Amino acid sequence: MNNIHLINNNKFKGIYLSFNYTLDIEKSDISKYAILASILSKSSNKYKNQTEIEKHIFELKGSTFDTNVQKLGDLYNIEFCMEFVNKKYLNGEDILKPCLEFLREIIYNTIFNDNNLDDIFFKTEKDNMINRIKSIKDEKMQYAICQTENLVSPNTLFGGNLYGNEKEIVELKKEDIINTYKEFLSKSCLNIIISLSFCLLYINCPSLKYAPVFSFTISYSLSFVN
Repeated sequence: MNNIHLINNNKFKGIYLSFNYTLDIEKSDISKYAILASILSKSSNKYKNQTEIEKHIFELKGSTFDTNVQKLGDLYNIEFCMEFVNKKYLNGEDILKPCLEFLREIIYNTIFNDNNLDDIFFKTEKDNMINRIKSIKDEKMQYAICQTENLVSPNTLFGGNLYGNEKEIVELKKEDIINTYKEFLSKSCLNIIISLSFCLLYINCPSLKYAPVFSFTISYSLSFVN
């Protein structure tokens, strides 16, 4: 099931766009999904590396892009989010559509489609994730929370480290991540969150001229997902 949530926010001039993919996975799968999220955020078939992604984001009038992983109880969530300026402050230039197109590129036109996951890149991502897990011990508050969650629920996703397990990451193969990506597409529930000022809803779009952004996003997301 895919859902769209529109939030009225009059405090800022920008639009916040968030695509959340939520899955019910086992604790032993956390490492795979953490690595998957990291790889998706740094490469696609069109943007080959993080430098090319950052260059494109810069061209979108100072937009920002980020990928986050979260535990929602016993569910695992991967978020792809962008923040960009409303067209009212860009002399009518609309950034919504190119931002949606960028997210579609990052999430769906991936290096996994053609099995182009480079060995060196894959190893680097695994090493970075292991270092990230180790660094949690230096953050006393976060480490205490992780330990408490593990004591409360040692055998479920809730009790697992957000980024997985060092030993499991070391043993991961490229095929594991490719298969995880396929599972990610087939089993996740997508929630789209749009936060903006309702008084600035209207946009120009060739197919839906002067349509509300909410209707435009529903229409666009249907082709976006399929």
